[in-house]
Amino acid sequence: MEKKSFSFWQVEHDPQITRALYAAGIEQAQLCECSPCRNFRSLGTDAFHPTVRTMLLALGIDPAQPAEVHQAGPSRYGRIQYGGFFHFVGRVLSGDREHLAETDGGFRYFVHEAAQLVPKAFTGHPVIQLEFVVSLPWVLSEACPA
Repeated sequence: MEKKSFSFWQVEHDPQITRALYAAGIEQAQLCECSPCRNFRSLGTDAFHPTVRTMLLALGIDPAQPAEVHQAGPSRYGRIQYGGFFHFVGRVLSGDREHLAETDGGFRYFVHEAAQLVPKAFTGHPVIQLEFVVSLPWVLSEACPA
């Protein structure tokens, strides 16, 4: 396990095991066919700013495989608010859910150990959930929902 400090938290994590679990094919978010979910899929890993992708990859997370994604708020100015989360192997050593960190691209997040919808592949490992909220562009040709 490696120690890593970021924003308000210090974690102990294992990026090699996390990377291997994602590579082996974990259950992904079951995105429905509503237009916000189709828009998220259309963005692919470009949904996340390069700084965010670098952070996720350093934790062993595959940015293309969120455990959950949903429309988190109203759309404005051709953008739509999404929420979701990823899992990675590790423990939170310090920090709490009261803080919401923000990084490049308006990516807001926090980490905690009260993980939900944890893929079976993570069984037997300590799990941290990284929850996020981000406003993303609408890229579909159809109108952005209100």
